Amino acid sequence: MDQRIDHVDVRLLSTLAEAGRASIVDVALRAGVDPREAAARLTALGGQGGMGLPLLVGVECDPQGIRAAVTQLAPPAIQQAPPPPPPPPAAAPIQHPVPRYTAPPPAPRASRGKVGQKLGTDTLSVHLVEVMDPADFLFTAAGHTLTEGQRAIIVHTEITNHGAETFTVLPDRYLVLITDDGQVIGKSDATMNSRPAHRAGVAPGETVGGHTIFLLPEPARLTAVRWDDDADPDNGALHWEIPAP
Repeated sequence: MDQRIDHVDVRLLSTLAEAGRASIVDVALRAGVDPREAAARLTALGGQGGMGLPLLVGVECDPQGIRAAVTQLAPPAIQQAPPPPPPPPAAAPIQHPVPRYTAPPPAPRASRGKVGQKLGTDTLSVHLVEVMDPADFLFTAAGHTLTEGQRAIIVHTEITNHGAETFTVLPDRYLVLITDDGQVIGKSDATMNSRPAHRAGVAPGETVGGHTIFLLPEPARLTAVRWDDDADPDNGALHWEIPAP
């Protein structure tokens, strides 16, 4: 194999091999690389038309396979490149008492927040894990095509059912994006293997995650993500603000 990788690829692959499973944004921050460049490089290094390394972009990798590939593909001068600086030590975990009951805790009632926060209704809580904007590299790497003046956004959410009955619809059915000019953008039907979509049905006490793809006009600025069950208006809408870049 005569393909070679450079020192930036080595940093990204070494960081991903240490983590084993991490988002592109997390890998990019740890390796000191712009997230867009990290997405492009990891897409080119992975399967489906890339160099075929054992990784799924933004999801997981085979750590031993990645380390072996770095040794084989990197020129000797950069195989021993110093690793990126370690992340700051994590705070000591908060100790929570073990509950003495089996029923799930009530859903949080906060209805407004920011990316990374969990908001809730009477029976559900929705955790907005990540918003990748733009996600054009991943979208096109999955075989999809963007029209001129269009960009892709991927939203990762986790839904927890705090009620007594199964939530039978797709968890992201009520998920929409809000732009700076007031447009309400519904989700796309496109899916990709590297970012699995939601599945229908959330049993009582269960938490499920999934990814939703949106297609927006290139100049439109994303200002909010909203989850609004219009079939149950008493529960109210959940609203996450997206700060201006």
